[in-house]
Amino acid sequence: MIPASKSDREPEKDQKARQRPFWLPTSLRYFLFAILGLTIVSLGYSLVARILGFGLPYSFSYPFIPGAFFSDFSEFRLRFPDFGTPQFFNHIGYLMYPAAMTLAIEAFYATPHPLKIFFLFLVIIGMFFTGCLYHILRKGGLSLGPAALLTAAILITSYPYLVLLLRWNTEVFIWLTVTLGLWTFYRRQYVWAAIWIGLAAALKLYPIIFFGLFLPRRRYLDIALGVFIAIAITVVALRTLSPNIVYAFHWNSVQLQAFGKYYAAAPHNLGYDHSLLGLVKFATLPWHPDLTSALRPFTWFIAVACLVLYFGRIWKMPIFNQILSLSVLSVSIAPVSYDYTLLSLYAALTILCVAALHTSEDEQSNLTPFFLLFAAILTPLNFIILHGAVFGAQLRALLLIALLVMTLRRPIRTEGDIA
Repeated sequence: MIPASKSDREPEKDQKARQRPFWLPTSLRYFLFAILGLTIVSLGYSLVARILGFGLPYSFSYPFIPGAFFSDFSEFRLRFPDFGTPQFFNHIGYLMYPAAMTLAIEAFYATPHPLKIFFLFLVIIGMFFTGCLYHILRKGGLSLGPAALLTAAILITSYPYLVLLLRWNTEVFIWLTVTLGLWTFYRRQYVWAAIWIGLAAALKLYPIIFFGLFLPRRRYLDIALGVFIAIAITVVALRTLSPNIVYAFHWNSVQLQAFGKYYAAAPHNLGYDHSLLGLVKFATLPWHPDLTSALRPFTWFIAVACLVLYFGRIWKMPIFNQILSLSVLSVSIAPVSYDYTLLSLYAALTILCVAALHTSEDEQSNLTPFFLLFAAILTPLNFIILHGAVFGAQLRALLLIALLVMTLRRPIRTEGDIA
């Protein structure tokens, strides 16, 4: 197990190492080399493929196809000028989001330049979390140079954030609320954690899994607060959509069912869908089956498996293991989970960095496998291509399973475990 903090009996060699101007713990050093190395390999592969004239997707993976640029948020531009009117419901196509997400989207479309402001928002959130990481590393004992280098490297090699920027996806709202919820929980600010997680659960169903963090600590009132926040925001969103809440609820239910019909059961965009169901769809590709009938049984199976896993193992583990295991599940158990959802892993990565800064050199090897798996999951893997199709997401799915298994088997104690 990893000690919670620096010990008064810290070995002399560790004390000397920390006094070096460019000191980095061994596990973080491996992580830095890994994220830079894997990114260079990925970009090098694409460059060689382009020089040899291989074309797409060899010279650039699917998320970087020009037709996909900025497409996710800009597709709302015809519908949202009619927000709050009956015409809003009559537009062609589906709006496959929970009702609360419409409030977040409308906050930008109510401005004179929604697309520009949303892009600026994406950049600001990225810079905000980058600044937070740098501050945490500095507070943990890193000097200016190593902290700046590691922070910059994590930013420029972040494949999930790059995809978010290129697609202008609303996952930024989930990233913001989940990250703030998990960090405030780690800092034992439980009320704020419940509020942020409640917001995330209103915007997207699967963050509700993080309420499992409160159960071992018997924070039942905080769970109730978070659930109330989620329900209240949903009701407000439905009322904002229409004076007839029942009608708005029915309409929104149809939108969500359409997502299951057109995306969850189909191998659409499989190349960057790292969900567990995505692995099943990949394995069954040679037979091209219609998995629609299997979707509900699969969902129930995953739900039961998560409950067994949680009560059988997760809730007995240290806080870092709980946060990381639930984070992995949150980005894996949905029928479809595209690569920008991996942004929800960065809160756990930050906590792991804090643990590394307070761990002796003799015990750094316990953390290194975690960092190497994070490196492979969070950097570009666009060179995983079979028969002209990108399958980097399926490798990520396997890596996420490996990360979950290791998290369940290897307890890591941090300062957050100190009462």
